[in-house]
Amino acid sequence: QLEARRGRDRQPLDEEAPDIDREFPPETEAESLGPTGTTETTIATAEGEVSIGGGDVPQLADGFPLPDGFEVQLSTEITGEVGFSGRVDGELADLVAFYEAELPAAGYEIVSRQEVPGVLSVFTIDGPLAGDVVVSEEPGGAGWSILVALAFPDADG
Repeated sequence: QLEARRGRDRQPLDEEAPDIDREFPPETEAESLGPTGTTETTIATAEGEVSIGGGDVPQLADGFPLPDGFEVQLSTEITGEVGFSGRVDGELADLVAFYEAELPAAGYEIVSRQEVPGVLSVFTIDGPLAGDVVVSEEPGGAGWSILVALAFPDADG
């Protein structure tokens, strides 16, 4: 039924796209960086760096509590802000318990926590840096993604 509806809703094009015959020279082909976690690329700007594909926790967040086995997949550090994400195996309940214990031990106050049971937990924190820690199920349920987005509480850093 969906295919029939799709076919019925399609309208024929009155004209061809103007660049349909355009060819791209080989030197303009995109560079393949490989799957996330296999190739690291760092892009530097005047405001900071973005690392894709692996690497380390950004320097501003050095010492931020992370569960054993956490693999950084993306990180960024710009003036007064830091963010990184990665993956880890385990259970959501264990990861929540880890952050409930380790964030205060590292000097962070848990301002709030929101949860979709079994799927997602979001911690809003304040302390040396302020922001959010999001633990969410990876697509297909293969593990857990952790996203950390932090900034200096004082806008001047």
